[in-house]
Amino acid sequence: MKLLNFFIGIFLFFLIILLPFPFTKAQQGTLAVMILMAHFWIFEIIPIYITALFPLFLFPILKILTPKQASLPYAEPAVYLFLGGFFIAKAMEKHGLHKRISFLFLKIFPKNVTGILLGIMLSIAILSGWMSNTATCIMAFPIVLAILKSFEEGTERVEKSFFLSIAYAASIGGVATPIGTPPNIVFLGQFKELFPDLPEISFAKWLSFGFPISIFFVLIGWFIFYTIFLRKEKIKVDYNKIIKEKNKLGKMKISEKIVLAVFLLVALLWLTRKFWDKILNLKGFSHDAVIAVFGAVLLFLIPYKEKQNFRPVLDWDTAIKIPWGVLLIFGGGFSLATAFQKTGLTEVIAKYLVFLKHLPIPVFIMLICLFATFITEVTSNTATATIILPFLGSLAKAININPLILMIPATLSVSFAFMLPSGTPPNAIVFASGKLKVSDMAKTGLVFNFTGVLIVTLFFFILIRFILGI
Repeated sequence: MKLLNFFIGIFLFFLIILLPFPFTKAQQGTLAVMILMAHFWIFEIIPIYITALFPLFLFPILKILTPKQASLPYAEPAVYLFLGGFFIAKAMEKHGLHKRISFLFLKIFPKNVTGILLGIMLSIAILSGWMSNTATCIMAFPIVLAILKSFEEGTERVEKSFFLSIAYAASIGGVATPIGTPPNIVFLGQFKELFPDLPEISFAKWLSFGFPISIFFVLIGWFIFYTIFLRKEKIKVDYNKIIKEKNKLGKMKISEKIVLAVFLLVALLWLTRKFWDKILNLKGFSHDAVIAVFGAVLLFLIPYKEKQNFRPVLDWDTAIKIPWGVLLIFGGGFSLATAFQKTGLTEVIAKYLVFLKHLPIPVFIMLICLFATFITEVTSNTATATIILPFLGSLAKAININPLILMIPATLSVSFAFMLPSGTPPNAIVFASGKLKVSDMAKTGLVFNFTGVLIVTLFFFILIRFILGI
């Protein structure tokens, strides 16, 4: 099938190149490269990270972009924002800070099954806003296994609710911050490429709408789990077993304190960047990526004592394990967006989409959210965002509305695919545990999918458009 799809992809590429479209050669070539990349991403004919390198040789060969123009987007500041975030998350993982945060949440909430479920969902969602949702899900798994052992009469339905909650909370939490999940970074980079004259969306501004959506969805999700799985269950909890697991962590180590201090410093600088821009006259010279990389470098510089030796909080042997391939996907998407913008393909496509302006905006947003959510069930959410965001930017121009009205809901919705193991990496992780069937995930995920569409649509009109000044 991969071989067949390889030839289908190549055939589509040359078909678009050779057919007499009413485009320039550069525009036609850009469209052909986009279709080829989309096809290779959807069917995973080769690793998706390698497909992201296609613009580096296809755009120069087709005389669409020079080698320098095609490669510069791979070094966009947004790429380094995520890189810095990866390093900070890896330091938290190395020193076990995530476990301490999770147990802290469990201490706050009621000591029954529903209270523990809410505590674990909130802790995973908040951690996922600052770490890779994949890493958060993997790290949460042993914690949840330990919690399930504390239930004196655990049932299969309760187990299913907890395993699904790990995956769903990790995906939901990813939308809270720009670095929480790759599609957020894809949006920020493409928005800058496609609409360089519009104001940037800072870390603080994203947090002001992403965090409320995340927390609200977690609370709604917790209620859904309670209704479907826990409402009729009466299970006693031996909370002493959870306390024993927590006590295994011991006192907070100096390395954890250093990682926490750096993390809080970086978060504070992100939230106050506009203030420091004015104080230090850094307008045009600052970016959230600068802060992220600064925080990462600090982790390599600050030493702590372990077994009579001093070593940095984050070493290269640990740091090298971050998912570097994701950074290539960002670069490929940004290079594609650059070609759209420089060839004028965005404007050409816009002319053919004018008829859609007759749809009411709320209906339009809901349809986009539905499309983004369900298409992501069978494709990478990062690849989906990379492909559809330039089209939505074109569409916004065609119907003469602010591009954020279409691009923000789509970006949020590609993270809200809950039905299939292929929907998001957290879904695949919990499914691989062998504790769930596809039917378990599909039934509950369908409810979550439609809930996500409604929440994104409502929050856009109640909150987001006011925060972004639309």
